[in-house]
Amino acid sequence: MIKVNAIEGIRGVACFMVVLSHLSLTFFPYLHGFSGTAGVENQIQRFIYDSPLGFMYSGSSAVYIFFVLSGYILTFAAFKNNISKIISMSIKRYPRLMIPVVISCFLSLFFFSVFSMDKSRLPEWISTYGNFDYTLAGAAYSGTVGAFLTGDSLYNPVLWTMQTELIGSFVIFIMCFIKVKYQFKFVDFFVGLLLLLLLFFNAIAPGLAAGLIAFIVGHLFYIHGKAVKPVVSLPMLVLGLYLGGAHNESSSYSFIVSVLGEKAYIVANFLSGMMIVYSIIFSTNLSTVFSKKIFVFMGRVSFSVYLIHIPIISTVGVFVFNLLHDHFDYSSSAILSSIMSISLIYFLSIYYFKYVDNFAIIISGKFQIFIVGFFRKINLARFKFNAADTHE
Repeated sequence: MIKVNAIEGIRGVACFMVVLSHLSLTFFPYLHGFSGTAGVENQIQRFIYDSPLGFMYSGSSAVYIFFVLSGYILTFAAFKNNISKIISMSIKRYPRLMIPVVISCFLSLFFFSVFSMDKSRLPEWISTYGNFDYTLAGAAYSGTVGAFLTGDSLYNPVLWTMQTELIGSFVIFIMCFIKVKYQFKFVDFFVGLLLLLLLFFNAIAPGLAAGLIAFIVGHLFYIHGKAVKPVVSLPMLVLGLYLGGAHNESSSYSFIVSVLGEKAYIVANFLSGMMIVYSIIFSTNLSTVFSKKIFVFMGRVSFSVYLIHIPIISTVGVFVFNLLHDHFDYSSSAILSSIMSISLIYFLSIYYFKYVDNFAIIISGKFQIFIVGFFRKINLARFKFNAADTHE
């Protein structure tokens, strides 16, 4: 039986990892092996970077956790319903994702219009974010088309995942449709093979291919996954966390780098996402831990947190950092700004979830009803026409 609360909990923790990843990129870049922000290298940050503790702020591992979970939960929802329900889920998917995404672009536009910040003491990536066309039309295009068609993330950098999320969802729907309607059990094998061929011939970007494969892995977890005992789940979780901390220049991963070269980072984080999800979902003890109320809450607001956290960090967070840095040292200002940013992000995410995310669910449901009703009317009209023609 699927453990919905545990899945919510995993998603919530993974989203928090993404928030920590972008906070560290903004204020503590040595955690990612970067240099040149505060003038003198921070030895504590460098120590963490060279240790296996990087999983705590591994945005890449978290993204693969998202994709595997999406493949798993969408398969669950599709398999427990009939063909018409799978079609209905497919119709709702784009508006369900698009509405919160486009509003996050408008939110980013608003924050950058209100706050003017000095980013000279911060890394280049956060300094260049915000260099976009400050127009409602630009934000609307980015949130409705760009994010899903090309992975455009100009207004909100995290939106690059929306292309994978949308395409991956339809890959799952198609595979489930074929399995339910035609009882063709090996469709996932052929889809996976097709992705590998497209990747081999450079017809698909490696990042998109890896994300879609993660969706398929989640699909296979639901179909073939078996319960595991703590003697298996705990080592698997530990190994997954270790791989999630991989950086190519970290001394703790020199062996992996010696084997995989520059691909070590992406391969390790990809495997990390799979191992973490499997070890928790199929372990009674671990799934119970991640079903705690705090983790379930974090999971329910996770999509909202994911969409709004960078606009907040890069505007309000940086604004507060500059105010504090006039009175405190760099590290103290960065830590206090991070705490304030996290608090504000989760506070606002409650309202974003209530008024935006839930609104998207309602509207996507009405859109699905409209589309289904429209085609039913067409089919009814066609039936009446054919009946009249036969009668004549």
